Amino acid sequence: MRIPYLPRHARRTVARAWAQEREAAAAFLPAGVICGALGYFAWPGEPAWWIAAGLVLAGMAGLLAARAWPGFWFFGALVLAAGLGFGAADWRAVAALPWDDPPAGGVVASGIVQDVDVLATGRRVTLTHVTLDPGGAIGRLVRLRLRDIDPAPVAVGDSIAVRALLTLPGPPAVPGGRDAARAAWFSGLGFYGFAIGPVQVISPGRPPAMAALRAAIAQRIRAVLPGDEGAIATTLLCGMADAVPQSLRAEFAASGLAHILAVAGLHLGSVMGVVFYLVRLGLALPERVALICPTKRIAALASLLAGGFYMALTGAHVPVERSFVMAALAVLAVFAGRRALSLRALGIAAIGLTLADPASVLGVSFQMSFAAVLALIVGYERIWPWMTQYLPADLTSRAVRLLRGVLALVLTSLLAGGATLPFAAYYFGTAGLLFVPANIVAVPLTAFVVLPAGLCAVLLMPLHGEFLALHPMGWGIDGLIGAAHVVAGLPGAAMAVGMLPPAVPLLFAAGLFLLCIGRTWLWRAPGLAMIAAAFLVALLRPLPDVLVSPGARAIGVVIGGKMLLAQSHHTDRFARDAILAAFGVRAGAQVAPACAAPMCRLALAGGTIVVMRDADARPACAGVAVIVAVVRVGRVCPGVAVLDATTTADGAAAVYLRLGGARIIDDTDARANRLWAPAVANLPFAPTE
Repeated sequence: MRIPYLPRHARRTVARAWAQEREAAAAFLPAGVICGALGYFAWPGEPAWWIAAGLVLAGMAGLLAARAWPGFWFFGALVLAAGLGFGAADWRAVAALPWDDPPAGGVVASGIVQDVDVLATGRRVTLTHVTLDPGGAIGRLVRLRLRDIDPAPVAVGDSIAVRALLTLPGPPAVPGGRDAARAAWFSGLGFYGFAIGPVQVISPGRPPAMAALRAAIAQRIRAVLPGDEGAIATTLLCGMADAVPQSLRAEFAASGLAHILAVAGLHLGSVMGVVFYLVRLGLALPERVALICPTKRIAALASLLAGGFYMALTGAHVPVERSFVMAALAVLAVFAGRRALSLRALGIAAIGLTLADPASVLGVSFQMSFAAVLALIVGYERIWPWMTQYLPADLTSRAVRLLRGVLALVLTSLLAGGATLPFAAYYFGTAGLLFVPANIVAVPLTAFVVLPAGLCAVLLMPLHGEFLALHPMGWGIDGLIGAAHVVAGLPGAAMAVGMLPPAVPLLFAAGLFLLCIGRTWLWRAPGLAMIAAAFLVALLRPLPDVLVSPGARAIGVVIGGKMLLAQSHHTDRFARDAILAAFGVRAGAQVAPACAAPMCRLALAGGTIVVMRDADARPACAGVAVIVAVVRVGRVCPGVAVLDATTTADGAAAVYLRLGGARIIDDTDARANRLWAPAVANLPFAPTE
């Protein structure tokens, strides 16, 4: 590799580093696919069809040019991978069903129940093959929350009819927040809403086998383990995470144990490990069978089948899909008599999941799962030998095993927790700082008590003996809840960080990738610089002075270091919690009202704002930087920006007050020309009939 414009000794140094890094160059292919998908979603407006084709053709041209200039193969492959990711996202977006016209009032929705979610309070159903009266048939799914007082039993496969209020998914609650419309566009969801009448079961249906099995297992679990223990047990064994109360969820997040409630590699690995051990032990007991049969291969295949069943039972979420793909590659390596390369397996899983579901790269599950596994693979390869070489030589073998186990738990917690901390801070507005002690207790308890007991309970259910294993599982879950409660209550357990710019997770992810795949300073030095830049951006970014949710249903104001909140009479709890998280306030916390009178004038550090609750009020316009209102007020003061229910109907807004005036930021223009932006944005619910 010849590098011009450098001194001779520098060229030699870089050439030697590049020669060592060529083995890691293949790791850039999954990164290129992911970056291509991200590029589609970050594109200003809907991109033309020829952009993806141009990237693919440019990549193929680079690969052809590599015959004459070998250095071109890396860049050609990278551009080709980016084109495939970009094209997959573009194709999935274009192939999705268009939005249906929203109904103007209450309608009778008839359809087949595809899924039933048991919430902490109440139930939620997802309907397919839906017909609205009035309105006709629609192509997308409908998600409804049923009334808490409705006693009608509803099962998957039933044909039901219910009178409901429906609306399209709205824009993000804060600028740059989670886009529910984009997620619904790719998942097939159309309307969502709530029932205003009783459910009528038109005809009972025959649910799919896996859905029926999931419902039956969940019912048997709740019969033995009511309350929080049963909610967590159904989450771990059936993937029904909505039943966990929000307060308990917050404690798990604050203690760094949120991953316990998300079915992922820990859970799949525990299930497959138990099955592998039991099958191989059973085959090894008869001496003749152990000598004739390939017990390791048979046990590996049985564990893979058990892992596939567990993935299907829990709903096949992104983290468990990633784990299953890597496990399948490891089993194939066992059958081929070769060593499973974890980094390559991780790359293959990343390429497959991105091409199959490009929208998943924007999800917190995808990002945290791959970041944690990448850090664990590389961290154990580089750090574990260094840690174990300093173990005392005079310890007994049992003490050495115990100490190695404790060190493994500490290293796992540090690697996985540190790799996912910036993503948790960006998406949830809080960063759990005491995740190491919590995981030292929770991870072995989950892997060796809770999940094995749950697996035994499922196996005992045909014999009606599940209570023998569910009670020990409940004791283990009580330990998890206790650990989360104790750690979350410690001072400094969770740090509220507020709203972070997208540059923070992007810089950190790029830096972590370069740091992990690099073998020399050629990649590691830029990786460290990017990670440092991510933390620097997080520390120096300014928080907005005012946040206005879509439709101005909730307005957050920071004055004198305290947060005040103004809400319309249509209370939007989701928007309220999103604004609290953006300002670094715990969800559900009590905050002072920004304005109790029809109109309030608030003097902030950067300027003066007016908060209006009455459309007939007339403020004094002198010195006002911006007017925010929870009602429609129109143009009040000449030359002064107004953020009310009309001007924010298409999206949220953030206000940064400076001496020169108010700087208003929203993402309305970025979403305006995308396919998933509904034609009628932020349509409110119809009046109750």
